Formats: sequence, C-alpha cells, structure tokens
Amino acid sequence: MFNLKKYYIIISLILSLSLLGSCSNWTQDTQNTKINTGVTEVSPTDTSSTWTQNTQSNTGVTEVSPTDTSSNLVTNININIKDFLFNPESVTIKVWTIVTWTNEDSAPHTATSGGNFDSWKLNKWDSFSFTFRDVGNFDYICTYHPNMKGKIIVEN
Repeated sequence: MFNLKKYYIIISLILSLSLLGSCSNWTQDTQNTKINTGVTEVSPTDTSSTWTQNTQSNTGVTEVSPTDTSSNLVTNININIKDFLFNPESVTIKVWTIVTWTNEDSAPHTATSGGNFDSWKLNKWDSFSFTFRDVGNFDYICTYHPNMKGKIIVEN
C-alpha cells in the first residue's frame, strides 16, 4: 500500500535540496578556487584600461592617473601614518578616488580637513576612508599633533 506520509517527506526533501542549490551564487577567483560570495559580480565593459601609480619618492608626491581616461574606474590610495608623518604627505588623485589612512603608530592620530572630512581618533591599525567627489586642494592635519600635515589634490 502507498504510504502518503513518506511521499510528502520525499517531495519536501527534493524541493528543499533544489532550493538550496539555486540559492548559492558562486564566482571563481583567478586561482580557480570557488568562492561563495552571495553577491553578483559586475565588471566594467572595457576591461582593457588600467590604472598606474607614479611615485616620486624624493618629493613625497604620489600621482595616480588612468591610462585610459574614458573609463570610469575608481581607484584606491593608501596613506600610512607612521613616525608622526603622513606618508605620502601630498597626493594628486582623480575625482572618485578613495583615500584610506591607516595609523601604524602607537599614538592616536586623526586625518582632519576642516569641513571636508574628519577621521576622528584612529588608534594603532585603525583606518579611515574618504571618497573625493569634488575637484580641489584639501589640506589636512592630525588634530592631536597639528605639525603633522598632508595635502590631497583632486583633479578631473
């Protein structure tokens, strides 16, 4: 005789497994290792353009510019806070660049540009990021140590 209860259990199990399988969103990294990210990756239509970073160590100025300015790629710049200095001290970037300050000193620091951005207190290994959306010159200091100064120059 046909057992209706077993039938419902089997159907429920099959439906559960099929739903579980369809909920996964797998992507593959460059080392061919599957990673379950849970998000859909979107890539630019023009993947041929790249960004370059030119560092002039003797001047303390880092300039970042795209090799193809028609692309709307966002780039990231890191500024280290170490030995009571912002490194690099001055940076020239494009609009929509994300700048991240990381405190590597044991003393607390800030990255503060009056009315533009303020990291508040950064303890050792704390980071603060800011996206520059406007063209201009942005001078900043550490409010705990006002002799620590930096500058962000944002261009189109």
